Amino acid sequence: MTNSDPAAIRDDHPRPMTEDEVMVAALADPDALPMTPEQLKNAKRRPGMAVIRRALGLTQEQFAKRFGIPLGTIRGWEQGVAEPDTTAKAYLRAIAGDAEGVAKALIAFQRAAAAEYAHRSGVVSNRSNGTDGRRARRWTHGRREGGNRDSGCP
Repeated sequence: MTNSDPAAIRDDHPRPMTEDEVMVAALADPDALPMTPEQLKNAKRRPGMAVIRRALGLTQEQFAKRFGIPLGTIRGWEQGVAEPDTTAKAYLRAIAGDAEGVAKALIAFQRAAAAEYAHRSGVVSNRSNGTDGRRARRWTHGRREGGNRDSGCP
């Protein structure tokens, strides 16, 4: 049956709620009570992981690589499967505050750690000694060159 009266068609569809009806419905639901002005004032405002990442214009993969966070961890945080611990939340706040500064500091730390590792393990960059990064010290007759040959100790 076709009805050409537009008012009859509109009566069959639900109408949007008014602001007053929305408030009455929200107050009637104990699981979805609106926050009081005091609660809103005291609520901690933390941007979510995805918000920070998107604000920087990075994909999950790019964010993971730039800030040294495992990709699976980022996905878990964004999907709500896991929650960042206290240390991770502090790291995310630092990234949100100064992403470039954090990235530069992380690169500097990684370079310093690599140099310290190379120094402690005897690995020397191929730029300085022409090797492919293997130990620069040579072993001669079971002892390192330059060691104390009298005592047998390197």
